[in-house]
Amino acid sequence: VPIMVDSATFDVILAGLKCAQGNGIVNSISLKEGGADFIKKAKIIRRFGAAIVYPDVTEKILSYAQKFEKGTKKDDTEEEWRKGDVQSRIYHTLVKGVVKYIIEDIKEARQLTIGCIEGPLMAG
Repeated sequence: VPIMVDSATFDVILAGLKCAQGNGIVNSISLKEGGADFIKKAKIIRRFGAAIVYPDVTEKILSYAQKFEKGTKKDDTEEEWRKGDVQSRIYHTLVKGVVKYIIEDIKEARQLTIGCIEGPLMAG
């Protein structure tokens, strides 16, 4: 089972790697001290058999996730999703947690159910 070692202090990372026995993943080395120091630390970490989460990958993942976060906020504030049918509106409410209109959407959905049952019976 891999163990994540995460600390701002490199000595703590080394102590954690000694305990991880080759199953470590290090998330804390940074390029702040410069490229040479980063490479030196990365080589030491690799000697322990640990994997390294590189800062560039983390930053790319965070920027990618922020695109979705912005899109979610935009959809909720503009309320463009309210223009869809009742099924898609209820789906949006449940998935996004926007409960502002849930009562009126449920009432509308109930009427559709009654129409499905009573419509053919009343038509004969």
